[in-house]
Amino acid sequence: MTSVEEYHEAFDYIISRLQLSYDHILSYFLGGLKKEIQMLVRMFQPNSVRKAFTLAKMYEASNSQFVTSTTSVKQNKSTTNNKSLVG
Repeated sequence: MTSVEEYHEAFDYIISRLQLSYDHILSYFLGGLKKEIQMLVRMFQPNSVRKAFTLAKMYEASNSQFVTSTTSVKQNKSTTNNKSLVG
């Protein structure tokens, strides 16, 4: 489970016990996202928590793939550079 999914699950648990307007619920959901995710999601001006959640999950998924691929590239370069220094 991703951090966005965990946040959404916890948010739903709490929000279901409160009587808030839909606008407030969306605002609170957006405000609880990590800043980097929040900015991207707000850029698309979602009109529901479901849309905001979907956008946040998409961002998190694409960002984690980017981080994973750049980390493995850096590790491969490091290994290659170390071998050339030894040999």
